[in-house]
Amino acid sequence: MVPCEDCGHFRIGRLRVRNGSSDVGMISIRTAVGRDLLIRWLGIEEGQFANTVQYTFHPDPARGWTIIAARGCLNPTLINGKSIEPDTEYPLVDGMLITVGSTRARIEIQIVRES
Repeated sequence: MVPCEDCGHFRIGRLRVRNGSSDVGMISIRTAVGRDLLIRWLGIEEGQFANTVQYTFHPDPARGWTIIAARGCLNPTLINGKSIEPDTEYPLVDGMLITVGSTRARIEIQIVRES
């Protein structure tokens, strides 16, 4: 990653959140994702299965975007169908599918690079 010539900050881009073929959100800062945000993005029938905070997206200038699952969630957070450990950072890449439990609150992540 190369720092910006004007300000010296790293530009890691933003996360585009998709549900199927629809864009449902754009994230550019550290964001806790839980029941309320997932209901706004996906509707009550999907978001209701998440905890108040289910996982957090973190922008990391050295590594890019990461996800950390919250501890104590009733339903696990899965990336591409595999459960992730709470309190552990996982790097995000384009096309990752994130779900709550095996099928609920399914979103796809796309990293939008800024020029």
